[in-house]
Amino acid sequence: MKSSVESHRPELELLKRRVEEREGIKPAAPSDFITLTTHINSAIDGQLNEYTLMRLWGYLKKYKSIRHSTLDLLANYVGYSCWNEFLKAEKVAIREESGLPIKPSIIVQNLKEGDRVRIAWLPDRVTTLVYMGDFKFIIESNENASWNNGDTFFCRAFTVGEPLYVDSLTHPDGTEDARYCVGMHSGLTVAELL
Repeated sequence: MKSSVESHRPELELLKRRVEEREGIKPAAPSDFITLTTHINSAIDGQLNEYTLMRLWGYLKKYKSIRHSTLDLLANYVGYSCWNEFLKAEKVAIREESGLPIKPSIIVQNLKEGDRVRIAWLPDRVTTLVYMGDFKFIIESNENASWNNGDTFFCRAFTVGEPLYVDSLTHPDGTEDARYCVGMHSGLTVAELL
């Protein structure tokens, strides 16, 4: 077994996220790493130092790998016996990260100009859109959302259970938001062709 893991591995990002969730902070300054190190060492009787965590979080840039023993301690901190147990458990717990969506979707390239689409998301947002062609939509009606009737945007698909990312959200006054996300945490609850 290798004694270290390359620091660019996506599994490390997942471990860091789990540590941040347990700790309730996203370390960004040396004092954050000192606090995090103190909490981890007291919780698991560990021997980590703040520089090790700074390397893992990318605060110190020159290191290319992280020792397995460090990953074992962090995995223990988030509730696993070791790094390998963390990997096994998280691979079961997380969904597939690539592939075709299996949830109900509306694929924009299959629409005709003038088609109307209704979308909804939590807690109580409902919007009706009119397709203008070339992946562009205009907001026809809107309940409780922060965008407005007459706003336009571009997108390629609407998928229930997934966030909707739109490009060039343009307001009637000509101002534009380059990117905008709808249903960021829970995704769309409705995506239907009217």
